[in-house]
Amino acid sequence: MRGLTILFPCYNEEATIEYVITQALSIIPEYCNDYEIIVVNDGSTDRSAEILSSLVLKYNDIKIINHKKNKGKGAALASGFENSTKEFIFYTDADGQQNLHEIEKFLPWAKNDRIIIGYRQGRKDSMMRIFASRVYHFLIGFIFNLWVKDISCPFKLFPKELFDRIKIDSKFFFVDTEILLKAKKEGYRIKEIGVPHLPRRAGKSKVGWKHIFITLNELIRISPRI
Repeated sequence: MRGLTILFPCYNEEATIEYVITQALSIIPEYCNDYEIIVVNDGSTDRSAEILSSLVLKYNDIKIINHKKNKGKGAALASGFENSTKEFIFYTDADGQQNLHEIEKFLPWAKNDRIIIGYRQGRKDSMMRIFASRVYHFLIGFIFNLWVKDISCPFKLFPKELFDRIKIDSKFFFVDTEILLKAKKEGYRIKEIGVPHLPRRAGKSKVGWKHIFITLNELIRISPRI
């Protein structure tokens, strides 16, 4: 591997962002010498920006991209992908629910024609959210013949060149599905690996019922272009 970007989209994660970044700085060098960490602060209204500014002064391997206002997960990821300088891009959430040591399982599979995606084992979400996720997975599988275990799992490894070939239209949570569908159309292979899902260390999920309708609206808007 000739370089790895670790990408964290961040929106109002003041309770976890310092822990997540310092954890990444201690873990990633075990597996890759050539790396960078990019955090996209997506218009946070809490102390996230202040905390990130202090971390940049301490560490040289961190790049911060600030959105003046909240644009959504899809827009945050697109900013990170665009500003990445390494051959591969790994992204995960800034809520601390993933163990970064699990990246060890992903790196041996990294190739320029392959995407590696995690699926959450022992998922620590409400039963209603898990049920909604299963319905959504069935819907995507039925419509697009994309049958994967966990489309929205925030633990994925991409070749950077993928984002030279596709354009991300989604601004919100449909982004994971959009990337996989467009990558499949471009001939990329998908490898799935199970990863443990941890309880949130602090804070609360940003996903609510309204995001189901937002995601379905994006599916209707974007799917004709895929």
